[in-house]
Amino acid sequence: MSWSLKIMDANGALQSTITDATSPPVMMGSPTCEVDPHGDCVTMTLHGRPDQLTIPTRGILQYEEDGTNLFWGPAVVLPPTGSLGAGPADQDSDSLERFTIAGGKQLVQDSIVEGYFLLKSWLGSGKDVADIAFDLCDRYAHPALTVAAANFPSIGQVLDTYYAPEQQLNDALDKLAQTVAGGAVWYVDAAGSIHFEAA
Repeated sequence: MSWSLKIMDANGALQSTITDATSPPVMMGSPTCEVDPHGDCVTMTLHGRPDQLTIPTRGILQYEEDGTNLFWGPAVVLPPTGSLGAGPADQDSDSLERFTIAGGKQLVQDSIVEGYFLLKSWLGSGKDVADIAFDLCDRYAHPALTVAAANFPSIGQVLDTYYAPEQQLNDALDKLAQTVAGGAVWYVDAAGSIHFEAA
């Protein structure tokens, strides 16, 4: 099995890449990834020596195995920078070597909608819920996230009026999903792309 771990800064610019061929090895074992059935990255835990595995604060990591993306998201818990890791006498080796990575939804939660208002009389017709979700994400999503119209397929539910006050983007998407008969889901995949689709 081949693997790679891309390490990016907080805005998604690539800083370095670590692979199974990196010598000396900087990771201990394979990361543990939690991904929900829709493909939404939830959390990833990996272990390594902080003096060799340099991850910037709020840096974004993308992990893949055999060419398949498995996880993408920001680092939220890092061991002390420059630490050599745990020695044989350390009581809490996990805290000295564990890196916790949140899923991409964390960056959606960090994004703020500054206000959005839609009236049918302005457009001459209503707007599909997925198109509204795309507009919100296109305007307000964190710059490291990918927002592509193809990931917001038409749901067939049209709103004539829609208002989103200042709030976190994840809250706005949750409320939009609730307007869909039968429900809708949104998630961030292992490549950092936002999706909004019928449940």
